[in-house]
Amino acid sequence: MKKELSMTTDEKLIELFSARKEEAVGLSEQKYGKYLFSLAKNVLGDEEDSRECVNDALFLLWTHIPPDRPKCFKAYISRLIRNLAIDRTKEQSRKKRVPSEYVACFDELAEFLEDSSNVEKEYDDKLLKDCLDRFVLSLNEKQRTIFVCRYYFSVGVKEIAEKYDCSEWTIFKMLDKMKKQLKELLRKEGFINE
Repeated sequence: MKKELSMTTDEKLIELFSARKEEAVGLSEQKYGKYLFSLAKNVLGDEEDSRECVNDALFLLWTHIPPDRPKCFKAYISRLIRNLAIDRTKEQSRKKRVPSEYVACFDELAEFLEDSSNVEKEYDDKLLKDCLDRFVLSLNEKQRTIFVCRYYFSVGVKEIAEKYDCSEWTIFKMLDKMKKQLKELLRKEGFINE
């Protein structure tokens, strides 16, 4: 089975979904299940909720392919799981059951993006998205990876520090510097007034 799984390319998975073959779901879970669980858990902080999100993501794959035909399968399912986890987080927040890393990430940026509910609305705004894209692309590869891990995938600072074999303090300093750079860019672009 391991050999079969390693030979299963993302293109093959898309073909199986398009042909409505049920094995597509199982093979996707085998290939990406742990990865999806990790992404969901970074946002939710809860194993049971994370497992439910993975199941929901697999169901969405089944219902969305076709008609969707993603160019990058891994990016497609990453976006699905992240959106599901964020939606679940919003629901939990309304019930006062707030998880840690996702909330912490937005709290870190909230110091200059006044209201986190406005952040979500502004993220949909093309101008802000373009500004953020330009900012991320201006970072070197290591900075970009750290920034995206922290603020897109809600990875904890400790986990990032372990990945780069450095102290948490070093990561905090890097993130702080990047936040200041982002704040300055957003000020120049007119997204914040100070």
